Amino acid sequence: MRFTFSRRHPTLKSVARVQSLGRVPRAILTNLDLRIPMRLFAAGQRLRFIWERDHQVARANRILADIASEVAGHAWERGWQGQKVLSTVTDVTVVTLGQAGRPPEALLKLANSETAAADLKNQSRVLAALRADARLHNWSALLPDVCREGQVGHQYYVIEILVPGVDARMVLRHPGARSRMLAAAAETIGELHTRTATIRPVDAGLLNQWIDRRVETIRPSLMHGTEQDRYTEKLEGLAGELHRSVAGQKVPVGWIHGDFGPGNLLVSPDGKVVTGVVDWGLASPADLPFLDLVHMLLSTRMYMQRRELGDIIRRLLDRGDWTEEEIGLLESEQKMLSSQTLDMRSLLLLAWLRHVASNLSKSPHYAHNWLWINQNVKGVLAAL
Repeated sequence: MRFTFSRRHPTLKSVARVQSLGRVPRAILTNLDLRIPMRLFAAGQRLRFIWERDHQVARANRILADIASEVAGHAWERGWQGQKVLSTVTDVTVVTLGQAGRPPEALLKLANSETAAADLKNQSRVLAALRADARLHNWSALLPDVCREGQVGHQYYVIEILVPGVDARMVLRHPGARSRMLAAAAETIGELHTRTATIRPVDAGLLNQWIDRRVETIRPSLMHGTEQDRYTEKLEGLAGELHRSVAGQKVPVGWIHGDFGPGNLLVSPDGKVVTGVVDWGLASPADLPFLDLVHMLLSTRMYMQRRELGDIIRRLLDRGDWTEEEIGLLESEQKMLSSQTLDMRSLLLLAWLRHVASNLSKSPHYAHNWLWINQNVKGVLAAL
C-alpha cells in the first residue's frame, strides 16, 4: 500500500489552535514569531559555550592525565591532548583528541550528569550488541569504536576513535549533495532495518514502550503555566488515538538508531557515501524502523528552515506538504521492509512523541525551558 498524505491547506481555525499557549499573548507565540526568541536563546547558549570551551579543554587534559596515570601503554601515549570542544545539546562534553598541530584522532566524551553517564553507558552496550550481531557483520564498520571507557573519581568518560567523513549538516545547503545524502542515509539505515527487523503484531508491551511510557515522560512538562488540564487532556487524547491506530497492526520491529539526523551522520564530501553513523545512546532493539527515516526528514527540515521540531510537525499535520523526494524515500523504505505500514499521521506523531520524550529524559534543560516546551510540546498538542 502507498502512504496516505494529506495536502489540505490550513484554515483560520487551525491557525488559531496553535496560538493559544498559556498567558503569553497569542501574537507572540505564532509559528513565525517564536523563531526570534528561540534564536536569541540559541545565541545565548552559543555565547556560553564559547565562554566555557577553554575551561572544558583544560578539564579534558586533566582527565586524560588521570587516565594515563592509571593505564600505561595505551593510545594517548602517542601524545594525545585535548584540542577542541564540540558543541552539543546534551549533558555530555565532547572534546577532540590528537597530537599538537595534527588532525584529531579520537573523541573524549565526559558525562556531566548521572543521566548523561547512563546515556554513554547505554551507547557502549548498544555498540557492543550491534558489533556482536552476525546479521550486521560488514554494516557494523560504520559504527564508532570505543577504545576506552571508565571513571576517574566521580567523572565518567568514554574515548572513541574518530569516525572518518564530513558532518552531513555541511552538505545540506547544496541541493544536489543534500539529495544524494538523503538517499544514501535512507539506504544505509534501511539496511540496518531489513537485517534486524521481524514482522510482529503490536501488543500491549510495544504499546507501553512506544506510547504510554513516553506520554508519562512528557506529562510533567505540562504542569507549569496555565491550561494544564487542557494540555493533559490533549496528551491523553493523543495516547488514545495512537493506541487505536497502532494496536494489533503487523509491523516491522527491530533495531533503530533513535536520533537519526544529519548531525549524527558522516558522509563523503559529495554526500554520496555514508562513512559513519554515530551517537547511539537513544537506540533501541525493538522499535519501529520507519521512525528513523521520518526523523531524518524532519531534522533535515529543521536545519534547512532553522525551525524547531514543533513548527515542522504542526505544518505537516495541517498541510501534509511532503515533497516528492520525501515521499519517494518513505515509500522505498516501506517497500524494502515488505510490510504494510501505519498511516503517515500516526508515524509523524510517534516520531514526535519519541523525540520529545527522549529530550526530556536526557537533559533537565529541556524541561526547564518554557520556550522549548511551548513550541515543541504544547504547540503540537494544541494543534491536534
